[in-house]
Amino acid sequence: MIEMSEKTLIELEKPEVTGAPGMMLGRALVQFDDDVTISLGHDQQLFDRIADHMMSGNYYPPEIILFQGRFRTEQREIRKGDRILQLARLPFLFGYRTKTITEISVAERTANHCQIGYYTTSRHFAQGWWQATLIKGEAEITLNVKCQARPQNLVYWIAIPVARFMQERARKAAFSRFHSWMSLFVECVGVPDRIERGDENDADDHQNVHSKQG
Repeated sequence: MIEMSEKTLIELEKPEVTGAPGMMLGRALVQFDDDVTISLGHDQQLFDRIADHMMSGNYYPPEIILFQGRFRTEQREIRKGDRILQLARLPFLFGYRTKTITEISVAERTANHCQIGYYTTSRHFAQGWWQATLIKGEAEITLNVKCQARPQNLVYWIAIPVARFMQERARKAAFSRFHSWMSLFVECVGVPDRIERGDENDADDHQNVHSKQG
């Protein structure tokens, strides 16, 4: 993780929120509206592991997107109102990461429900919001991801295909990792000590997706 100075943490607080739903009036010329749900089996340990990653700011695989902020320096879970520095790796550019700022809009967890989300700020290429909801029902665990994004600056307009690729790559990478964990829990039934929370195994993307895209 990148060390963040107090000055940098203060700078995260300055940009204005731009992506709250009330600010997304009408429909933009270019706008992406996603609503994707996947099934993740029914194991409580898997639910707990995914929820742990969501609340600790590690929803995405670190090679795709890193979350940084005051929650790291204070060694705590994310919470509503936190400012997040998102470091997203660009494709084909030797590990270079874009730097954008978002604000956590929701971060809550119960025994069978976990939800995190954020709004964009003026220091982001897109205007919009994102939200992930993990639910353990009686029959299965489901993860639903909703987001709405439209261009907010010239860079996004110029690179719309790249921006959209990065959005979809991040979503699929998270889903693929969670599916790989599901496979591990299935293989290790009755041997939970074989699975460590820090494991970052990759897997092929076996999505069962219902997606609506605008």
